[in-house]
This record gives sequence, C-alpha cells and structure tokens, in this order.
Amino acid sequence: MLSTVSFAQKATVKGKITDGDEPMDFVTVFVYESQIGTTSDADGNYELELDAGEHILQISYVGFMSISRKSTLTERQVLTLNIDLTPRTPISRMRSLTEASITFMMPSPPT
Repeated sequence: MLSTVSFAQKATVKGKITDGDEPMDFVTVFVYESQIGTTSDADGNYELELDAGEHILQISYVGFMSISRKSTLTERQVLTLNIDLTPRTPISRMRSLTEASITFMMPSPPT
C-alpha cells in the first residue's frame, strides 16, 4: 500500500511597522478574507507564515490610515515588507479643545 502526504508549501512575510521613525506595537496585520493574522511586537516587528500564492495583507491601527498590500509568494520565500503608517490627522494640524459650552433645552410643557 502506497500512502502520499501533501503539505502546503509555506512562505514568510515579515517586517517592521513604524510611524515615521518610531516603531509601533500592537498594530494588526491580517490576511484579507481569512482568519490569519498577528500583531506587531514592542519593536514594531511582525511575522506571518502563509501558504505560497497570492495574498492581500491589511495593516491597521486606531488613529492611523489603514494599508493594504498585495503580494504573490513562492514556496520558502521570505518577503520583508516594512510599513510606515500615517496618522489620520497629522499631529501638526490637531487643535486642542480649551473651552466647551453645553446648552440644555427643556421641552415645552404640553398645553
């Protein structure tokens, strides 16, 4: 009796996520339309082992623009994909709230 076992051929995607010069931790990195994903570590590094083939990686973090990257991986390939995330609102444009006014309106009594 002859038995064959097939294994999916794997590839690796890894890299560092920054917001300019600073590494970002806890950034979500996942494969679109799958349940495969990870988060970056304290140094901004992440790593995913995937089947060879075409994948769309989605990178997201609260307050930053999300990024999608399409990659075709071959078996045993190690792809380094470094990402620089951009804040949704550049810090230089942010204005601080120094004063607020709240007005309560009471409904008129029924007549």
